[in-house]
Amino acid sequence: ELMSGLAKDAPFVNAHESGAPYSQPYRGQPYFVSEFGGIWWDPEAAAAQSGEDRTVSWGYGERVRGEDEFHERFAGLTEVLLGDRDMFGYCYTQLTDVFQEQNGIYRFDRGEKLDVARVRAAQLRPAAIEEPEA
Repeated sequence: ELMSGLAKDAPFVNAHESGAPYSQPYRGQPYFVSEFGGIWWDPEAAAAQSGEDRTVSWGYGERVRGEDEFHERFAGLTEVLLGDRDMFGYCYTQLTDVFQEQNGIYRFDRGEKLDVARVRAAQLRPAAIEEPEA
């Protein structure tokens, strides 16, 4: 119900616990994406499990089949955000794996899990909001 307006090009509306909407009117100001990503990648669990068993680990969407697929998905998601002229910032979730939530850039113990240089490279281009308007 809160998101029903999106299909009609109307804004998302927050609701108070009473059910009444309390969002501030959107006036074209840039916005921040406070959480995106959550790509499910746990190489050890992926090798040991078949299918999409989420009882041991999970993330958002289908589990990627390898690190290259992780980087492709990450770059695609990031490109969409960087290409949006109305978006000024974002936060990837999670920075680290958290218990069964295996969607971090780093492992639970903060050890390397991915090629961080590739994660960085996907984010280096200037965001559309930084480019001069045509």
